[in-house]
Amino acid sequence: MDDTSATASNIPPAGNFSRRGLLASDLPFLLTVEELAELLRINVDTAYRHCAEGKIPGARKVCGSVRIYRDRLLEWLAGQDRVSSSPRKPR
Repeated sequence: MDDTSATASNIPPAGNFSRRGLLASDLPFLLTVEELAELLRINVDTAYRHCAEGKIPGARKVCGSVRIYRDRLLEWLAGQDRVSSSPRKPR
């Protein structure tokens, strides 16, 4: 086995999104709301509210817990061309 193969010591733990060089493959297939909040750098309560309001694509309730499909979330994030979707009032 060479040094470039995947081992338990070089696979990042789920939820460790704050490091630089994050790849989509580093994310779990289903994210928790806490992982979503960390990834988007928002408060966990805000993440729960956005999921409940249908603002987060791929958010589903699974056995009483909210989970977010990684691929749907990443596609949605890639398509975002604005920082905020809330309308701004003209000055």
